[in-house]
Amino acid sequence: METRLEKITETKRKFFMQLSPEEVLEDYNRILRLYASNAKVPGFRKGKVPLEIAERLFGEKAARRLLEEKVIPILRDEIKKRAKPVRNPVITDWNFSRKEGLKVEAEFEEVPEYDVEGYEGIEIEVEKEEITPEQVVENTLNDLQDQNTVLERKNGEAEEGDHVFAVIQMIDPETKKRFPQEKYVIKVDGKDEIASLFLGKKKGDIFTFKRNYPEDHPRKKLAGKEIIHEVKVLEVRKPRRPDLNDDFARKFRYGSLEEMKNKLRERAEEQLSRSREEKIKGKIMEVLREKNPVPVPEVLVDEEFRNLATSTLMDLSARGTRISEEEWLSLSPRIREEAEKRVRDRFILLKIAEKLGLEVDKKDIKERIKKMAEERGTTQKNIRETLKKQGITNEALKQDILMDRALSHIRERVIIKEVERSEEKEEK
Repeated sequence: METRLEKITETKRKFFMQLSPEEVLEDYNRILRLYASNAKVPGFRKGKVPLEIAERLFGEKAARRLLEEKVIPILRDEIKKRAKPVRNPVITDWNFSRKEGLKVEAEFEEVPEYDVEGYEGIEIEVEKEEITPEQVVENTLNDLQDQNTVLERKNGEAEEGDHVFAVIQMIDPETKKRFPQEKYVIKVDGKDEIASLFLGKKKGDIFTFKRNYPEDHPRKKLAGKEIIHEVKVLEVRKPRRPDLNDDFARKFRYGSLEEMKNKLRERAEEQLSRSREEKIKGKIMEVLREKNPVPVPEVLVDEEFRNLATSTLMDLSARGTRISEEEWLSLSPRIREEAEKRVRDRFILLKIAEKLGLEVDKKDIKERIKKMAEERGTTQKNIRETLKKQGITNEALKQDILMDRALSHIRERVIIKEVERSEEKEEK
């Protein structure tokens, strides 16, 4: 056997292996005889086909079977003696002959030897949180009032903030063509060019207005034209916003408005605290990535990219959003960048866990599954079945726990400087 290992990139390797005729011919002939014993060849009884005839008929199949059954297992073992592949090698070329035996080339990726430094006493800047729990509670209550606002019929004229239900028919003044009638609900707004036209209108009113449509308007029949709009008001409705009182709170299963505010405040404090911690840990990882540009295997980035892309598309689909090919071409590079960050973060944190001597046992894994079940409101058995379907092993859970503990170790020792929110982000 002859072998050779070549370095292509920081993570990619090429492996050459040649097995001599003495090492493979016995198995090759055995496979040939197996094909010959089951073959129906004119002029020969079943099982009596000469080996040279069988080779002409089944030589290529026998050589491939030899590769798969005998050579690839040997190849993998030989690679593992010399490297630490993250995935099975990919055969890029191979050739078999009775004179030279079997030659095979394969490529694989491995994590190169690397170290991580600069993780103790990290200094980071975190923007001050400008919103308070009280403001979150106020915004939440305002949103709930808006969501529970009802529209009551009104006999008088439409005022600011009222909703006008109308039928509108568009007319092309050049061709006199009338488009089909369409129903609209317009919220009266004195500052809006169109919505302000409905101010003072009442049920039964009929009026017209003209509107110029831009050349790039999506409705081609309207693009670049001045269109007449005939409007008939069907009804006017006035929004009635519910008062903030105990009755309002009871709709959401709180005993009183005070209890509702207290519960919302507790939730807001938890959310703001969690958000701050996520920002801090995000900043920590930014520093670690900058200090430790660990090369990552492309095969792992590809896998993470597929997982992220699938979850992103499923999330968009669940929200009823479809993206075009052009939008995907813009989105996919950002997803890939995030995938590479996640893989690099994993290597960095696992190396830190190793240097800190952190350990995880079966009890820790059971606790993690128990916590996942509690957070998702299901049983531990269901969590285990879900993890199995997703291909998440105990080893993967172990690594997740080690990463969490390594990051917690760094978080406890991080030096945080709070800064004011930048004007650029405020404008955005």
